[in-house]
Amino acid sequence: MQFVLAKDDDYAFIYDMMCRARAKLIKNGIFQWNQSYPTAGMIRGDIINGYTYLVHEGGKCVGFFITNDICEDDVHGHIVWKYPDAPYLILHRLCVEPDLQSHGLGQKILAEFERQAAAAGKQCVRIDVFGTNAAAIHIYEKFGYGRVGSAVCDRGLFYIYEKKL
Repeated sequence: MQFVLAKDDDYAFIYDMMCRARAKLIKNGIFQWNQSYPTAGMIRGDIINGYTYLVHEGGKCVGFFITNDICEDDVHGHIVWKYPDAPYLILHRLCVEPDLQSHGLGQKILAEFERQAAAAGKQCVRIDVFGTNAAAIHIYEKFGYGRVGSAVCDRGLFYIYEKKL
């Protein structure tokens, strides 16, 4: 598995994958991604700012994610972190190609993300997940992420997780 920094030329591919993943989430009653989030401008801005990584495996792109140390919706401002002084990354918008979901690929991506973050000197990963996304919640808790709080924004309830690497 390889993470490759996305380029502007990757925008249409990434946006298309996100739209297909969003449609699948909505079909499953998970309204984490809707028409107002993430926007096309957010997707393009993440690429321009160097926050978006494509996930390659077996010679093809199987997903993407955004990572940085910025909380977009200010949902973390009230959180009392377990590791407030630890160097951290926030994992945003982990997206697996919809046709490849439910086969453990998201878990492989998460494990490799953690490995690379630790190798880069990060000591902690923070994630927020939509309250009705039971599959994602299960994976994060299986991987040892602890819930440190919750937040409500216009899209609904989110749980905030943190893990020491």
